[in-house]
Amino acid sequence: MAQAQYDWRGMRRQMMVLITPINLGGAILVFVYFHWVDYTALEHARMPTPGELVYFVVAFTALVAAGYWINVRWSAPLRESAGSGPASELGRRRALQVPFAFAGVSAVRSGRCSAR
Repeated sequence: MAQAQYDWRGMRRQMMVLITPINLGGAILVFVYFHWVDYTALEHARMPTPGELVYFVVAFTALVAAGYWINVRWSAPLRESAGSGPASELGRRRALQVPFAFAGVSAVRSGRCSAR
């Protein structure tokens, strides 16, 4: 039985559609928490300025783009070995590390969005 061809572009698109709203939700949650929920922040409470909101959007977009670029570079051996032949040693190793690598990149992006 022939193995189905792996569509890495379709998979990347599905991953971006899935992970981007989750990361955006986490970034918004951190932003809201430190601006309106944390009691020490409430002592100096004020509405965020338009500049802060623009910074938030620009920083989030830049971090998503950086994470995307890192993931594309990191997963290159997986795409190269997605053909019908056997995967290289590096390709097999990366295939086992995919969940941990994506979680790590996502954690770094979320942590950078909340850093001020």
